[in-house]
Amino acid sequence: MPNKSPIANPIHLHRKPANAPTIAIIVRTLNRPHLLQRALRSLAEQKRLPDEVIVVNDGGESVAKIVANYRTLNLQLIENETSQAVLMQAIKG
Repeated sequence: MPNKSPIANPIHLHRKPANAPTIAIIVRTLNRPHLLQRALRSLAEQKRLPDEVIVVNDGGESVAKIVANYRTLNLQLIENETSQAVLMQAIKG
């Protein structure tokens, strides 16, 4: 299966229509970088890109390199040093 990297070949860079709602996505992760990459790839391939994507790493291994691969998305990375549990991640995001 060919690599569909959003860096090498941005699929969609559609601008938000003036009257469209703002779309913000919070993606929580903990030691599952392959699933984070899959989620971000899916977001990057949407017909309309989200206005903001917040990735919250809940104390697991660093995902900064994965996030850096998706420059077509307006990404913010929050990396917790220790697990904050699901509720605290949602509040922080």
